[in-house]
Amino acid sequence: MSVIAVRGFPLPFTLSNVVKTLARIISGHFEALNFEQGKLKGQKFKTCYLRLSEKLDPVRVVERINNSGKTLKSFRLCSFVPKRVPDLPLATKPKKLTQKLARALKIPDNDSPERVMKLASSEILIELQIKYPGLYHLSKKNGHQLLTEISKKIMDRLKEIEQHHSEALESGFRLTQWYRRMHPHFGDFQLVLGTLHALEDAACQMRTQLHEKELAAVPPQPYVFDNLPYSEVQKACAKYSDRIIKKITEHIKNLKSDVSENDTEDELVRKKVREELKKMAPFMPQVINVLKITIYRMANVGFGYWRKNFENHIAYGDFYRK
Repeated sequence: MSVIAVRGFPLPFTLSNVVKTLARIISGHFEALNFEQGKLKGQKFKTCYLRLSEKLDPVRVVERINNSGKTLKSFRLCSFVPKRVPDLPLATKPKKLTQKLARALKIPDNDSPERVMKLASSEILIELQIKYPGLYHLSKKNGHQLLTEISKKIMDRLKEIEQHHSEALESGFRLTQWYRRMHPHFGDFQLVLGTLHALEDAACQMRTQLHEKELAAVPPQPYVFDNLPYSEVQKACAKYSDRIIKKITEHIKNLKSDVSENDTEDELVRKKVREELKKMAPFMPQVINVLKITIYRMANVGFGYWRKNFENHIAYGDFYRK
């Protein structure tokens, strides 16, 4: 990391003010370390020392600040690379570019090259598995050696891009963009197939004849409802629906709904609700059947849809288990 100095800040300026003032000009990540006071033509000013990110060229940053023409009160900001950094006490909390300000100015994250490489390779590998749903099951047959070898090849390709285009390491997005320029999407299947055949050749096995449509097809999965197979849900509903209807109907008929003079206001309201329930008693079989059909449909759509739309899906599962 390089250290530069910026001269011309007023005395009331804090490190936070420096970061906000220079963020748009520098357009990169840096850290305000501390101030050194000076005097010019009878006026006092501050010189702030900045520690720049590894991705920033100190000479270019100095040029940007000097060419910006930024003036604070009667001083124009002047930047330079100091021959010797004074032995100033480091601020208790050196101020960095905040994430909120960096996003507002569209400054990319200050990730290390190693982290950018890992993020890019992970995103490309995830993209492959989304594009080819059958890739995971194909790799599972040989203990996931296939995915391991594919990830190694992707990393080798990214390292080659790093050697010839160092600016691609600015962010994961930029690196994956360069990857797709060098290796377009239509070559993904050949990467998978070539890696698979190389593993089979090394193990002295017959080569698998694979088509891209087969790999891109979504493998069938059994529907489950709260970890219960769909067929079991059907059986449970059919087995217990009559008993549930009978139990609920008897419960409603036995509810006390007679009003007396000594009843409180809460009891009156409760008995009124019970009376309305008794009026609905003849229709309870239809209500139970509607609930049963709803469970069928939700199980058919899938557990994710059920979870999203019904927060009490676990309660229904426990209810039908009993």
